[in-house]
Amino acid sequence: MTPAESKLSAAERRQLGAKAAAALAVMRKSAREIAEGLAPITAAEAESFQRGDEPPAALTIRLLRNYLDVRRAQAGGQPIDDEELAYTLGYLYADAIAKSLAWDLVFLKTTHMQNGDVAAVSPDRKYAAYPAMFIYRLLMQPDHDNTIALSVNMLRENAMPDAPAKSYTIVIG
Repeated sequence: MTPAESKLSAAERRQLGAKAAAALAVMRKSAREIAEGLAPITAAEAESFQRGDEPPAALTIRLLRNYLDVRRAQAGGQPIDDEELAYTLGYLYADAIAKSLAWDLVFLKTTHMQNGDVAAVSPDRKYAAYPAMFIYRLLMQPDHDNTIALSVNMLRENAMPDAPAKSYTIVIG
């Protein structure tokens, strides 16, 4: 089966926007801990985030990275079985990837998955990112490396192996 891509409707985009806003609200509850995380965040960025300003994509990615580190530390090395949280944060991450890399958000189903999901895809469709799946793995596998920021940086720097156009090679998922 070849990958099946469909555009997100306006209603689906609004729903994803609402989920992204909900994810930011959840993250703001841990704003102080997030600001002190491993991904560098300036005092001005932390203050802006705490005020409720919508962060730019690059900052959102660093905030997500730090937030997941905080949640995983709070769980004491135990899996966090919270599918709703994974998808909520995943949609925020997908939106940030799309904005940061000028990629498209689509609904994508490939031969590798039983059901499709929202994905960020490169304009030439060489690459696909399934952030919700990646975040779910981070929550469920505490020893899995948190490469949220690194993955996007590698994509931005074209540090991924070449792939054929329209192959939807999974780079985050």
